[in-house]
Amino acid sequence: RHAERAWQDTFAEIVRQVYVQCAERGELLDAVRNWYDGQLRSVRERFALQQKELSRLRSDAKLLWGEAPNELSSDGVEKVKDAASDTVARRQQRQDDETLRQKRR
Repeated sequence: RHAERAWQDTFAEIVRQVYVQCAERGELLDAVRNWYDGQLRSVRERFALQQKELSRLRSDAKLLWGEAPNELSSDGVEKVKDAASDTVARRQQRQDDETLRQKRR
């Protein structure tokens, strides 16, 4: 976070200095900075969601398999398939939602 804050402060200072010389260029550079900030924020949010999903999947796997994953019953196999299918559907829905948000911008 410290490096990120230093980057933001530095970029803001560059924008300020460019703006002093040419307001239009400064405004354009500030728009670029804002766009990159939004992209980085979006990546961080997606990463956090993926981390949560991974943690949930690990917990589910531990419940299904216990300490012996090779002894998974046929019922357990079906549960894993269902969980995987649900995960794929949720991931696709998140991607579709993100695509819609980007198109609206």
